[in-house]
Amino acid sequence: VGAAWIFRKRVDARRYDNVPLVSPSGALLGLVNEGKASWYVDRGMAARDAEGRIVLNFEPAAVDDARPAAPRKNECVGCGRDTHLTRFYVVPYRFRRCFPKAYKVNSSHDVVALCLGCRDVVDPAYRRRAADLEAKLLAAEGPVPPPP
Repeated sequence: VGAAWIFRKRVDARRYDNVPLVSPSGALLGLVNEGKASWYVDRGMAARDAEGRIVLNFEPAAVDDARPAAPRKNECVGCGRDTHLTRFYVVPYRFRRCFPKAYKVNSSHDVVALCLGCRDVVDPAYRRRAADLEAKLLAAEGPVPPPP
């Protein structure tokens, strides 16, 4: 697979599919992308209903009702453009891994869609700020340990 194809796929792919994931009782658990929806169906953990929702075959042990699932738009959070979108991680992994376990849950609230133009504007300042934070962390606590 060529690098140009990978770049095009990463940039041109839709960021949010907003496929409803529901419990057997009909409670909306969240909105997932098509890949995650297929993952549940392919493993026999869920089925797709007539409305295109993914209905789990089991009642989940824990349900987070604190945040209602709202559809996410496939547009840049900076300018509203709906093409050439990339994922932008507001909290870099190298910092997230240092957080307490409660803050490392599998959520995507810190991942936003940015078009290439907005990313070019944000990225230099983002990298400078990350380097500053890393330097402060090193000065305070020493080298960051590798992930487990």
